[in-house]
Amino acid sequence: MRSKTIVFVYCIFMAACGGKSDQSSSIEETIKVYKSNGADMCGYRQGIELEVMHAELVEAGIDVICAQEGFDGGKLCESCGCYTGEINIFEIHPQNEENALNAAYHLIEELENYVDADCS
Repeated sequence: MRSKTIVFVYCIFMAACGGKSDQSSSIEETIKVYKSNGADMCGYRQGIELEVMHAELVEAGIDVICAQEGFDGGKLCESCGCYTGEINIFEIHPQNEENALNAAYHLIEELENYVDADCS
């Protein structure tokens, strides 16, 4: 009798959790990629603007869902000419990952302490 009860409870649980709701199926999975904007302390090299990199990704056939600026979270030196840690971050579809990596972008998950803002 106990095994029948366990099987019955298991079947109810699977039926309740097994189906996808309309809400969960409308949420798309995305990934974030980034690239340094190349800016340095004291402004010897100005950073590449977010819009320029966005256009670069679109030209490579990548659908950009969201674009934002951020910081890589690494240690920075405070001397002129040193890297600022500024990065441009793009939310894309997972199927575009290979194209983004081929265009010299990196997966954001490689950075442990990156800082970004909510996409607007």
